[in-house]
Amino acid sequence: MHPDAEVDASASIAAGAVIEAFARIGAGVRVGANCVVGECSEIGAGSRLYAGAVVYHGCTIGRDCVIHSQAVIGADGFGFAPHRRQWTKIHQLGGVEIGDEVEIGACSCIDRGALGNTVIGRGVKIDNQVQIAHNVRIGDYSAMAACSAVAGSATIGKHCTLAGGAGVIGHISVADGSHITARTLVTKSIDSTGSYSSGTPFSDSRSWRRNAVRYGQLDQMARRLKELEKRLESLVHREGTED
Repeated sequence: MHPDAEVDASASIAAGAVIEAFARIGAGVRVGANCVVGECSEIGAGSRLYAGAVVYHGCTIGRDCVIHSQAVIGADGFGFAPHRRQWTKIHQLGGVEIGDEVEIGACSCIDRGALGNTVIGRGVKIDNQVQIAHNVRIGDYSAMAACSAVAGSATIGKHCTLAGGAGVIGHISVADGSHITARTLVTKSIDSTGSYSSGTPFSDSRSWRRNAVRYGQLDQMARRLKELEKRLESLVHREGTED
């Protein structure tokens, strides 16, 4: 432990854990073997970090949280800008703010904000292998199942659920109480509470290939249908005029 770290006397720090300068460890906190708590980060009272969990610098973890093994809190967000046919890194200057009673599953990643903080509300439950990008905001008591992901600067409301493998693109919002079913991709903001789905269920490969071809023909079919409707409307109008 760094001598400038503040560690409550009732906290338990396992062998191999690293507590960096000016970090604060609250009462009753348990930090597992080989965990890292970065400079100026804070772990609230009663929280637990299982072996190998990493909290980068400048992050705040609330009270009574559980961070499972190999979860990473506060790594850089995916911020790069194209410049002269190369990628230039955009420095990620924010942090991560996690509310009380949050549980984060093994191997999940919550990126730090580019400017402001990435914010996880009170009572949020995050499964294993979930990705939350920079400047995302997750409302209180929402839950995210394994392999779901939220892109940068998206906002998820309170009491929402994202089922396994669901995805939310960046810079959109999802209304409170929304339920996103498995493997759904949310591509625009959701303004009304409800259940939302996308994608197609599986079928035998031969049928799937036929349907995939037809899917590519939908626009052409829609145009032809619209043209037929116009012709039919014209015929009906003509017959009505003649009568």
